[in-house]
Amino acid sequence: MRATCKVKLLDDTEFKCDLDLKAKGNVLFDKVSQQLNLEEKDYFGVYFLDAANNKNWIYPLKSIKRQLKGNEPNFYFGVKFYSNNPSQLHEDITRYFFVLQVRKDLMSGKLPCSFNTYALLGAYTVQAEIGDYDPETCIGNYVSEFQVAPDDVQSEELEQRVMEYHKEIEGQTPADAEAHFLENSKKLALYGVEKYFAFDNEAVKIEIGVSANGLYVYRDQLRINRFAWPQILQILYKKKKFYIKVRPAQNENYEKKIGFRLASVTEAKRLWKVCIENHAFFRLLTPEKPVKKSFLRFGSKFRYSGRTQHQAKNANDINRPPPEFNRTSSKRLSSPPRIGGVPPKEEEPEEPENREEQPADEHEAEEHSDREEAEEKRDSDANEDTPNEEAPAAEDETPEDDKKEEEEEEREEQNKEEEAAAHEDDDEGPPDMSVTTASVQEEDHDHQED
Repeated sequence: MRATCKVKLLDDTEFKCDLDLKAKGNVLFDKVSQQLNLEEKDYFGVYFLDAANNKNWIYPLKSIKRQLKGNEPNFYFGVKFYSNNPSQLHEDITRYFFVLQVRKDLMSGKLPCSFNTYALLGAYTVQAEIGDYDPETCIGNYVSEFQVAPDDVQSEELEQRVMEYHKEIEGQTPADAEAHFLENSKKLALYGVEKYFAFDNEAVKIEIGVSANGLYVYRDQLRINRFAWPQILQILYKKKKFYIKVRPAQNENYEKKIGFRLASVTEAKRLWKVCIENHAFFRLLTPEKPVKKSFLRFGSKFRYSGRTQHQAKNANDINRPPPEFNRTSSKRLSSPPRIGGVPPKEEEPEEPENREEQPADEHEAEEHSDREEAEEKRDSDANEDTPNEEAPAAEDETPEDDKKEEEEEEREEQNKEEEAAAHEDDDEGPPDMSVTTASVQEEDHDHQED
């Protein structure tokens, strides 16, 4: 079955290709990468939005048709794995695509920041697009032509601050300005965090964030818990439940199993897959080997199938002069729609370190960000100190083949009844399947930049 696949790129242009939908996902992704002249493909992916506006990544080793499940072949290209150190990317064109993605995150409200940070990032955006401040051409409020913040945030006061900063950063090339843009963006609390709505064991609505460093739990706009990857021993889901098993704390003797409830088995499995892939990409030296087919093996055979960040950074397979490319103008446009529903208002993250001026009303948010930065540093140190820990056991609940799994997912989607009482979590025992654990050496120096 052939169809015209439409892929919206990060500069909002559209790429079309005629493709057999029975082809595997890597065929589509390779066509998009070739169109963009992108060699460092490991950080990116192609996804589609389902009827509920949830992001579904296209996996490379599974047919496109099977993944679409009746949805139209309309796709988006974007960053899948946010590097914690964009300066280590090999090519300027790769950093440019990161910049476009982070701009989208800023404009959509997915990546909130303070007034000063919006202004500083806006100044780098203007510098990359028009160069140094020139009083002969930069007349009046020239920044008003650019989208430097979400529509409900951008104001004349903010634009004036952008102009002040723009005058201070003269001499930077577009590539230099974009590098500084990313260096400041990566310090934001929600940089690279993908959130998923869930409920805790008391039926309180929360969000689970997945990032390069681990998992975070948010409630009422604030982060209430964090689990660095080295803490997590097991990741699994059972029907609508998503579980993690964590190592005992310093003064504890027993491992803890923490459960969350999602809206459907489909969303639980989506979160599970995202966790498996993020851990494998950022923490392992090499991905786990594919699971061989066996009549005696139950459960999902899903594993991350690409290169890890360690492999991508140390690869010597880019043998070409720096490619030339055209940068897209940051025009004043309406903010793009949020993916996965409207997230709650986020806390104010830390102000970039290279700006000392702080508004008085940001003092409380700044103190909270300082605490978060210290916690992140401890997580990074833990990552460096445990290079040979085991990969978390990846387990799912489905003991049948994929056909039965899809039938169950459809039944879950059609079921509109309310969830049982929160104490049901306590009554339900652990999954009755054996855990498959692969001991994979992890990189001991990869998170020094976190």
